[in-house]
Amino acid sequence: KEKEKEKEKEKEKEKEKDKKKEKKHDKSEESVIITTSSVVSNVVDTVVSNVETVVETVTTQVQQQLEHEHDKHKEKEKEKNKQKEKEKDKKKEKKHDKSEESVVETITTQVQQQLE
Repeated sequence: KEKEKEKEKEKEKEKEKDKKKEKKHDKSEESVIITTSSVVSNVVDTVVSNVETVVETVTTQVQQQLEHEHDKHKEKEKEKNKQKEKEKDKKKEKKHDKSEESVVETITTQVQQQLE
């Protein structure tokens, strides 16, 4: 009976040892999980931050490009308008020249008639 009791105690001790090992293993697993979770979280934060930076940069570039295109378009419109004005001025000048020519012709004709 004593031996049996001894064996029983040994078995209990072994069980306790196993339990302690298991707890240590559980704690170790938990630590790995926490560490992994932390690393994953940091990586996700970094990726999100990088994506936000890229989006901001691209948005800024697109806005600048749009503004540049808009400015170019405005300049072209101004140039077109200037050209139109020049054309109008030329036409007015031609009309004025023709009108002067007509007046000169009329006077010349009148003078000739009077001379005759």
